[in-house]
Amino acid sequence: MENPESSPDPSHPSRPCSLLVADIVSSTALYERLGDKRARAMVASGLELMSLAVRLAGGRVVKTMGDGLLACFEGVGAAKAGLGMLERIYDEPVDIRVGVHVGDVIEVDGDIFGDAVNTVARIASIARANEILISRPLWEQIPAELQELARPVPHVSVKGKREPLELYSVLGHGSAEVETGMTMMVTAERPSSVRTRTIRLAHLGRMLELAGEGAVKIGRSLECDIPIAHHEASRLHARVFYRRPDFLIEDTSTNGTYLVPDNGRPVHLSRRETVLLGKGRLYPGANPGSDDAVWIEFEVG
Repeated sequence: MENPESSPDPSHPSRPCSLLVADIVSSTALYERLGDKRARAMVASGLELMSLAVRLAGGRVVKTMGDGLLACFEGVGAAKAGLGMLERIYDEPVDIRVGVHVGDVIEVDGDIFGDAVNTVARIASIARANEILISRPLWEQIPAELQELARPVPHVSVKGKREPLELYSVLGHGSAEVETGMTMMVTAERPSSVRTRTIRLAHLGRMLELAGEGAVKIGRSLECDIPIAHHEASRLHARVFYRRPDFLIEDTSTNGTYLVPDNGRPVHLSRRETVLLGKGRLYPGANPGSDDAVWIEFEVG
């Protein structure tokens, strides 16, 4: 996505609004993998769905920029539009990231300018795939039912801001899940000639197997595929997912995740992802050496 950042023109009056920047993740890789024609159609479809979510939330698309857009709203519509985007993109073969903020802007010939525009662009740039990052000023204004969907994340320092940003995260769900008894398998259709890789995850006697595409959510919420009963675990703590040709874990928590491979050195993940290889354990939140640590065993096949 091209940079929407801007400088205000003091000759025009400012007005408050909520702002949204959203773009399609790894669109360059789409073009490389699918070719120009198919990738362009996929990006265009994603942009249209995002634009529709903006309109339904009462907003206006200020401009589109390559694989993303900038939108403005009266009131707190930006947060509602971001949630609408995650819902509408659910069945699409693309991932998006969204940043939302509130502040004063200057409008000139239909375009908008100001520090708030710069800030929302920074916020969107650090969001993960299928994540909305909400600034603290906007979070304070949204309804309680929307606040409950968001969780605080560690303060983030960004270019151009003297103080770290206080942000809240809402994660989208992009996995197809089928649960049978004590074993759940998350699968996607693949050509029979291609060997499907798997990862097994075991916690408290329950085994889950992820085959091919999909994701397994880990966290304190009972809606997670692997619920973790530990005070240092976040509601949506981490996810294990497949990105050809590897399985990865992405930490989305406040306290981080410890990866302890059977053959290798322990790694502490904090809002980042890494490849899972061989066998080992994942410790959500708690240090592996603590007395009350809980863990998930994994094995990649």
